[in-house]
Amino acid sequence: MNEIKCPNCGTVFQVDESGFSEIVKQVRDQEFEKEIRERERLFEEKYQMRIASGETEKKLAVTEATAELEKTLAEKAAEYEQALAKKEAELAEQKMKMSAQISELKMQSEAQISELKMQSEAKLSELQMQLESEDTKQKLLETSLRDKYEERLRMKDEQ
Repeated sequence: MNEIKCPNCGTVFQVDESGFSEIVKQVRDQEFEKEIRERERLFEEKYQMRIASGETEKKLAVTEATAELEKTLAEKAAEYEQALAKKEAELAEQKMKMSAQISELKMQSEAQISELKMQSEAKLSELQMQLESEDTKQKLLETSLRDKYEERLRMKDEQ
């Protein structure tokens, strides 16, 4: 990852290798270098032709060439700024998507936790009811056995 600092706002952000190489390619394009060499050649031709014309025309040629180069440089800088803004927008969009996914996953896990809580509470309630039922059955059995033996004892006493 490469870090790039925005010349306008000063924000530093990271760009992957492919994005960085794309920006570098746009800023330092071979066509730009070729155009500079061509303009230097044209400037030399103009300069040679205007040497005879006088000092004023030399200054004019230099000014024109400088203006053209500054214009080209401004265009390339604008392209760079556009690419930079596009990358920043893409990063912001990815961040928003990831935040939405995290929120969704968090809600899903909270729903699952809630559902599992309800299931465990229901199961606990069911087990408590079964335990109470078993206790009741045990007491009834105990009472029944006691009554049976008491009945036998009474019958034996009567005999």
